[in-house]
Amino acid sequence: MDTRRFRLIIFDLDGTLIDSRVDVANAANAARASVDLASLPLETVQGYVGDGVTKLVERILPENKRDAFDAALAAFLEFYAAHSLDHTTLYPGVRETVETLAQSRKLAVVTNKRRYLTMQVLEGLGIAGFFAQVVGGDGPLARKPSPEPLLSVCEAEGIPPNESLMVGDSPTDVSAARAAGISVCGVTYGYKPPEVVRASNPDFLIDALPELLKLLPQAPSP
Repeated sequence: MDTRRFRLIIFDLDGTLIDSRVDVANAANAARASVDLASLPLETVQGYVGDGVTKLVERILPENKRDAFDAALAAFLEFYAAHSLDHTTLYPGVRETVETLAQSRKLAVVTNKRRYLTMQVLEGLGIAGFFAQVVGGDGPLARKPSPEPLLSVCEAEGIPPNESLMVGDSPTDVSAARAAGISVCGVTYGYKPPEVVRASNPDFLIDALPELLKLLPQAPSP
């Protein structure tokens, strides 16, 4: 596959650009505490991440607490907004990679996290300015694995899907990209086990984000 054609790179957020596991788990456990439930291990919460906060809160509540969903969701959002950067970091090499890619390509973030929380994290970590588009999971578009948010970015930037590349850490990202007609690069260092990412059959697979710079030539084809 000729990677010179990729003029738009679309990134997932959690598990791809940022390691937010501890802050998300702490917010999830604050939500559980608000409805008198004990804390869950980080690894358990990590397995629930990827489909947006609504699904996450649904997953951390047992059946007998589903009537407390609204209170738990409010507690999660309040806690996370106040603590989203307590422990969250960029994965190694992320800043340098996006800075280099932004010199010759359009970059975007498409995440199922709410957009205002996404912007809070991107700005706090100092990389928001590298992205031409940031699409969250709380807007009018369907969330991944729907292709809608990816296609909206392509349309906004005037770059067709076949000249775009999705980068993400989960089968959800692969499915969204496939449905949009976009090539996809999986990462093995994120929240999903490497074997799960491999089994989703991305077009490319990398073990660290800076490997994108080897995969993509310095400048795309004109």
